[in-house]
Amino acid sequence: MTRTGNPTRTYVRSAFKNLLSLFSLIFLSLPDEKVKKMLRTLLKARGRYLSELGNEGKYALNALNSVKAENVINAIEEQAKKLLKVRDKRVAVDFHAIPQYHKSKNLLARIKPTKGTTYGLVQIAIYLMGRVKGFISVQPVTEKNVTKNFKEIFTNLERQVKELGFKLTIVFADREFAVNEVLSFLVERGVDFVIAARLNMYKNYLKELEEINVTYAGVTYTGFLVKRHRSGAYLVILREEDRLVSFLVRSRVSEYEAIFLAEMYRRRWG
Repeated sequence: MTRTGNPTRTYVRSAFKNLLSLFSLIFLSLPDEKVKKMLRTLLKARGRYLSELGNEGKYALNALNSVKAENVINAIEEQAKKLLKVRDKRVAVDFHAIPQYHKSKNLLARIKPTKGTTYGLVQIAIYLMGRVKGFISVQPVTEKNVTKNFKEIFTNLERQVKELGFKLTIVFADREFAVNEVLSFLVERGVDFVIAARLNMYKNYLKELEEINVTYAGVTYTGFLVKRHRSGAYLVILREEDRLVSFLVRSRVSEYEAIFLAEMYRRRWG
């Protein structure tokens, strides 16, 4: 009889090995033993100030202060190349105006807004569905000039995705990107998107909703409307029980397609 071992323990051990490998890449100038020492100190601190741990804490603090953002980005890219072995060409791109992907996922929660910005950073997080042989960094966009930043970053994004052999199929974005110039830009490029609409875009159409009765994924939708927007995109409004959902898409959709997209959007935002 073969013992398979504890799968949770195996997973945790693998995760810690990957973390140690990542830290080693970030702190290339430090030998492995010192990296392990610093990790032990960080675990011991558990939210306290490192300076409270005496010389051990000061050592870890000095090591952390010596790290540049480029070190972290390069380390993550190198780690991704090692871990992601098999190519899968499905790519999901989410544009967020908050430095967090979802309230229960803290991966991006520690990225702080830059000084002088109104809304902080917009995260362009590229999630590669499945295991892929490629990695694209999270990139910042300030809300002060969304249109200019978006066009520049998106053009660069398309180039990187093409170089990796991927195909960009859909872009999800929150209402900070519901700007005429951004919408027109995406429509002209033929990129499918789901961008949350601003209230002033749909509030005057609420009396025009068609009555429907469609239940999908446990949610019942009772109203639907699609309108051509001046940007060239299409504005979709759905009424689900006691609330409204509105977003913009590249081309006209039926109520069933709209509901499917709304559920895709909901899954991405949690």
